[in-house]
Amino acid sequence: MNYIEEAMRTRSGKYNECNHDIEHGIIGLMTESVELLESIINCNLKDDLDYVNILEECGDLCWYLAILCFGYGWKFEDFKKMKKPNNVEMDEVVIDSIDRINISAGKMLDCLKKYHFYGVVFDDKYMKTLSQIIFNNINLICFACNTDIEKIKETNIKKLKARYPDKWTKETATDRDLENERSILEENRD
Repeated sequence: MNYIEEAMRTRSGKYNECNHDIEHGIIGLMTESVELLESIINCNLKDDLDYVNILEECGDLCWYLAILCFGYGWKFEDFKKMKKPNNVEMDEVVIDSIDRINISAGKMLDCLKKYHFYGVVFDDKYMKTLSQIIFNNINLICFACNTDIEKIKETNIKKLKARYPDKWTKETATDRDLENERSILEENRD
């Protein structure tokens, strides 16, 4: 499966210029990283974390990374996959990784702010480094949840195909069958 090609099928048709894809990717990474953070804040840490939701947000982060890759002309293969660490504490790794994803997405958004309001040009190497950090931490979350990023990307595309059978539309983006989407996510969690 070509994940970037599959992800582009459901991006808003509103933007055709490369720069808009970069901006869309950065803003999306920031908003999804906040949703990922909310997924742990909204539960009592003494209870089980909602790993289905956490992995869904990781899939959404992959989708926005795909948009960013499309904008820059990168490939997911450009990101170095890390090896599974030994003896990872699930909750601790997930929480630490979510923090690092939020910090990196925030730094990307800061670059976007400086671009628009101060005239500072993007440092493409820095953006790729931040993207690599986000990718690595999604991988760490996957390892902690006994899955891998390829499965997360595959599940994300299944969810998006259910939401947008043909392509993205404003109506399908706002009128969603959340129960069906959750069942797809749970089915692919096992």
